[in-house]
Amino acid sequence: MIKLIGSRLANFFLCPLLVISLVGAVAQLRDDLINVSKTSFVLLVVVILLVYAFHFVPRPKIDLSKKLKTTVMACLFILTLGWQVLLVTTLSGTSGWDPSIIETAAVGGNNWLGEKYFSIYPNTFAMVAFETHLFRLLHGVTEEQFIMILNLINIPMLDIGWVLLTYSAHKLFNNKRVTFLTVIISWLMIVVSPYVAIFYSDITSFFLGTICLSLVAIFKVKSKMLV
Repeated sequence: MIKLIGSRLANFFLCPLLVISLVGAVAQLRDDLINVSKTSFVLLVVVILLVYAFHFVPRPKIDLSKKLKTTVMACLFILTLGWQVLLVTTLSGTSGWDPSIIETAAVGGNNWLGEKYFSIYPNTFAMVAFETHLFRLLHGVTEEQFIMILNLINIPMLDIGWVLLTYSAHKLFNNKRVTFLTVIISWLMIVVSPYVAIFYSDITSFFLGTICLSLVAIFKVKSKMLV
């Protein structure tokens, strides 16, 4: 009875939030489609087609040996890691946007917004504190080297978060199709994206969020075992 009331209460608040989110997304859809790059649009179409094909098109059963599966996964992991390192080494640099403003403040430089930026966006204090302490710990590095190091930190956070997301999807839904779609979509949209070359709250939030989600999955499994 308590569980039923809790579910209905959650749905009572969830439905209006979903409607508001959908209305907001639809309102921005036209502008987003106009401003999106050709590469991003093609990638979005490919993801949609993959989801459609996986859901509706009958799939032949292919039995692969455990050794072959392990070899394929290892090769994909090495290729993904190599691609991420390539993105970081070629795209790392400064800009006029938030990540560079924070990095400049961390190394003791002046940014074009000055202290006003941190008055408007106080939520960035945690990023500034982390980067400042890291820069002092890495005594002697230049700003360019420091930015490269920050972006390299992105790689393990992104990959570990991806693994935790896959684990959570498997444990929470116990459905191979859901797990597979989670792996493919998150890999295409997040893991191999150029975001890995920008150290900011996006990847950090993804990493911390997947940790929390995996803890929920672990507690769910343990609660079932206790029952």
